[in-house]
Amino acid sequence: MERTSREIRRYYEELSSYPDAGDYYVAEMNYRRATRQGPLFYRFGLLLYWLFSDYGESAARALGWLLGVWLTSAFCYMYAGFAFGKIGPVRYSLRPDLTITGATVWRNFVDFAHALAYSFINLVPGYFRLGTPQEWTTWTTPFIVVAEAVFGVSLLTLFLLAIRRRFRR
Repeated sequence: MERTSREIRRYYEELSSYPDAGDYYVAEMNYRRATRQGPLFYRFGLLLYWLFSDYGESAARALGWLLGVWLTSAFCYMYAGFAFGKIGPVRYSLRPDLTITGATVWRNFVDFAHALAYSFINLVPGYFRLGTPQEWTTWTTPFIVVAEAVFGVSLLTLFLLAIRRRFRR
């Protein structure tokens, strides 16, 4: 079936019917993923490639995962804590306040905005900036920074590959 899907895809590419060719590309990759008996690492890589970007066909799926990693890491930074630049150490208290006032809501909103900015900076680290020890307020912060950087760079790459694939058609 994989070979048949490949031949149909090539036929549609010759006809310049690229949306149909993309559908058969996804079918070809699904057959390849299902029938391959190769190393576990290769099969796991194909599974992740399908899950995160539909084999490079869906830029929206890759962008959604990228935004999800960004927001999830921002929440993690709120609880783990971070310090960045002139912003002092920020750490959300797990203890619920008995009084909710406008000042506490505003402070939490501002702290989350700082966490979003810090998370965005670490999402796609320029020159692989993985934070400095002065920014780590707890022992979990470096692990979040590294995980976010790995996922961020990987998902941004898949997103850009999907965009490139769309423009090549």
